[in-house]
Amino acid sequence: MSLSRRFQQGERGAIDSVMGRQKRRGSSSSPPGINWSQWWTYDGISGPRFWGVINPAWGMCREGRRQSPINVDPKTLLFDPNLTPFTLDKVTVAGELINTGHSVEWRAARDSVMVNITGGPLSYVYTVTHARLHFGERDQQGSEHLLDNRAFPAELQLYGYNSQLYRNFSQASGQVYGVVGIALLVQLGERMTPEFRVLLEGVDSITYGGSSVAAASLVVSGLLPSTEHYLTYEGSLTEPACHETVTWIIPNKPLYINVAMTGLFSEFQSINELLLFKMGWAFFDEWAEWEMRRVLR
Repeated sequence: MSLSRRFQQGERGAIDSVMGRQKRRGSSSSPPGINWSQWWTYDGISGPRFWGVINPAWGMCREGRRQSPINVDPKTLLFDPNLTPFTLDKVTVAGELINTGHSVEWRAARDSVMVNITGGPLSYVYTVTHARLHFGERDQQGSEHLLDNRAFPAELQLYGYNSQLYRNFSQASGQVYGVVGIALLVQLGERMTPEFRVLLEGVDSITYGGSSVAAASLVVSGLLPSTEHYLTYEGSLTEPACHETVTWIIPNKPLYINVAMTGLFSEFQSINELLLFKMGWAFFDEWAEWEMRRVLR
């Protein structure tokens, strides 16, 4: 497989110039008092090309060599006869549906029964914590992973942490063998995948960033179209701080979503982009002020 490039060569030169100035100033600390979880987006001045610049703690986003997402090139795939099917516990889970301002997330309730992922390329037991839905402005361009340079309308990423070695997802996300990510590519169809429809029940009530609603009881394993045929690779988180601690699994069959639902997601993005645009300029002012003070010290 070939890693997808987060930025083009000319942009890399500009970023190198900024990073060089930061290093010569002799400081890699972050601006005090900033909640960094709010100040990143998927495009513009706070998008992936600049994550490693605006916060030095996110340097892996710029310098990493196993960054995700990737473009899956069918010509470079290798068959591994030793890979077995992976499994998810077939239990019903309570959860919450949240509009984070970046994406729509489903989060398993802390007091709910645990769902574990085992087998396949995994040497440990991973416990499901959340799922994140990525979508775009246009129906055909929403997925993060590409297949032969082709995007899908959306992508549902199911995450779990290594519960044999670590206490929670936050700890595991920065550690070796810490996280598993199952990337479910989403295709348009007349009928939605039944459990995918269940997961998205109530999504029309969280159209603004920060809003949430109790999710319908979900059988997480029902989201998986196949656990026998898949591709896998070692990569990273697809948001800051881009830790290269993720074993990715991409099943060879998609989930299905209907056109009406993708239209609703387009409205979500317009609302969230307006919010993040305002936040982005507020951040830029705050960051610029901090930089000026640091330079003049």
